[in-house]
Parts: sequence; structure tokens; C-alpha cells
Amino acid sequence: MKKILYILACLPLLFISACSGFLDEENHSKMTPESFSTPQGFELGLYGLYGGMRNFYGKDAAVHLLTVTGTDEFYSRNSGDIYNFGNYTQNYKPSSGYIYTYWSNSYTLINTCNGLVHFGESMTGITEAKKNNMLSEARFFRAMLYFRLVQFFGDVTLNKTYNETVVKSAKRDPMAAVYDFIIEDLEYATTAGNLPESPKNTDPGRVTRALARHLLAKVYLTRAWSSAAKGDDFQKAFDI
Repeated sequence: MKKILYILACLPLLFISACSGFLDEENHSKMTPESFSTPQGFELGLYGLYGGMRNFYGKDAAVHLLTVTGTDEFYSRNSGDIYNFGNYTQNYKPSSGYIYTYWSNSYTLINTCNGLVHFGESMTGITEAKKNNMLSEARFFRAMLYFRLVQFFGDVTLNKTYNETVVKSAKRDPMAAVYDFIIEDLEYATTAGNLPESPKNTDPGRVTRALARHLLAKVYLTRAWSSAAKGDDFQKAFDI
């Protein structure tokens, strides 16, 4: 009888020891930030950027909500934030979920861009030309995301590095600094040879040098009318 009781007493210990290994987490996807330093991982990161653009075009909480509501291009329902935006009611507030969603989605993708640029610099196994091409795509998206933010909000938080942990504080950087960073990224992307010249030279829908040049010209023109304007903005836009 004592032997049976002893065995029964030991059973829980067997289950605990068996479960300890079963509950250990293991990353089967193998997608870590360092994966961005491999051509395959970097390409998957770029796919994430292209896919993330869907958050800004076509959905309710998208670019058109912040740009064309209140005009004859947009019809809003009779209640909710869309109605408040479209009719400029007293409930048109910065605490709107639509504004928060746009802001948070932008910085999520910006952090992905930062990771790609940071880890992609040490990428091996591909030609230098291909690496510059991939880095240019990431820097184009980062510039476009910041360009949208600076147009909507003026001074915004300028994150230039990849965050692997939660950041609980932020500050607003001057609009001028944000514009300078945008232009730095686009000047890299528009450097001859860093991107395919036109859509016929790459896969459908991918970033080209022509697109990057178009955005850079628009950035110069937009800054020229802002408080961050520089004297040669119009001329630089023309020269592109």
C-alpha cells in the first residue's frame, strides 16, 4: 500500500517535469530583426511595407478621410467621426480613433523601415547594386510616411533608429528637421542606379526612380509653402 501511495505522490512531479519542456517557447518562424540582414528576410520586410500601405488607401481610416472630408469629393454618414470630420462639428477632435489609427500605423511601418535600413546595410550574398535597390525602396517608404505625417501634424516625432522594445516617451521634432530627413532619404533613392528607372524595368507596382523623383519634387514644393521653407526649394523642384 505504501508503495502505491509513493508512486501516486510522484506522478505530479513527472507531469511538471514533462510540461516544463513542452511550455518552452521556440521561434519556429525564425523571423527576427536580424533577419533583415539577409536578402530573403529583407525582401519579406519590403513585402510588409507594400502590404501595410493598404492601411492608408481604401479603408475608412485612410488618407482620404483626413484630406477630402468636408469637400464635394466625399459623402459622409449622419453620425460618428466621419460625420464630424465632414461637417467640422465641435466633436472634430484629435482624440478621434481615425487619427490615432493613422498615426500608429505610420510609426509601425516607419519602425519597419528603420529596421530594414539598419540591418540591411550589412546584408551579404547579393550585389552592391541590388542592395542599394532594396535599401532605396525602404528609404522611399520611410520618406513618404514622414511626408504624410509632417503635412498633417507639423512637428512630429522623428524616429531614425529601429526600436526593439516599447518606447514610452516621445517628443515633437521641428518640422524643418523632419523635412531634411525626408529629403535625405529621397536623395538616396533618386541617385542614378539605386532604383529601376521606370515601371517597365521592375515588377508591377514596385517603387521606381521616376516615382521617387516625383515625390522629391513634391516635397520641395510643399516645404516651399511651409514655415520650414528654404530659398531654393522651388528651384530644386524645377531642376528634378
